[in-house]
Amino acid sequence: MNGDYTLTMRDGVGVVTCDMLSPLPVRHGFTTRLGGFSDAPIDALNLGFNRPEPRAVIESNYKKLCGAYGVDYNKLVLVSYVHGTDVLEVTKKDCGRGIKDGLTPLPDCDGIITQDPDVVLFTLHADCSAFFVVDPVHNAIGLAHAGWRGTLGRIGEKLIRKMHECYGSVPCDMYAAVGPCICGDCYEVSRDVGELFTAEFNDERLIKPHPNDEKVYLDIRTAAENAFIQAGVPRENVGHIPCCTFENEDLFYSYRRNGRGKTGAMGAFLALGKDKS
Repeated sequence: MNGDYTLTMRDGVGVVTCDMLSPLPVRHGFTTRLGGFSDAPIDALNLGFNRPEPRAVIESNYKKLCGAYGVDYNKLVLVSYVHGTDVLEVTKKDCGRGIKDGLTPLPDCDGIITQDPDVVLFTLHADCSAFFVVDPVHNAIGLAHAGWRGTLGRIGEKLIRKMHECYGSVPCDMYAAVGPCICGDCYEVSRDVGELFTAEFNDERLIKPHPNDEKVYLDIRTAAENAFIQAGVPRENVGHIPCCTFENEDLFYSYRRNGRGKTGAMGAFLALGKDKS
């Protein structure tokens, strides 16, 4: 599984990408906290609209990101972000939903797919991961927000199923990458949650001992990779961006590290077509 990645800086805005996806006919990225207009303690590129700062500042952050990376702000579609496993198909008629004030957000969903080149899929994160799925044969893409609930509920597999249902995509043609998230050395969960993972994925290596016997450390990135392989994506087509959001305070926000009201949100984007900027 490919763990190579690239950190790119444009106009002060930092974005990380998975090298495995770079040759494919898509644009993708996972934002850092670098390059925006937000004030401390959530400086600087906060993209979460539910953070305690003026909406105009957050919109300015989106527009700076989009301008730096050649993404059309008017084509963004944001999941409704409910820590579930529902996946929806979106088209250009959905552009702006979840982003622009006054437009109705999407129904409950944490995953979205499209075959429409006039759509930019977008998700938000602050320790949870982004799942990028690309089918270059049918020119289709999917993107999901996934914390432990989405990962355990196999939202990555549900992206694949929805892409098959809508576009005829098959797993053997797909590429899947897991974005930055809190790592298995830092992610504390209750022991019962950890045991749900070892049972679901039949892999005891997903958890490690914690000084408190009622807790364990959970490796959700590896669980997500296992899920994609079990869903039929070739092992060599499964990758990740090996950055821990909790450990890398200079680059990433982390809810677990900083807590409510003191952390912003990163964004992940995925769109059809190569980067022209």
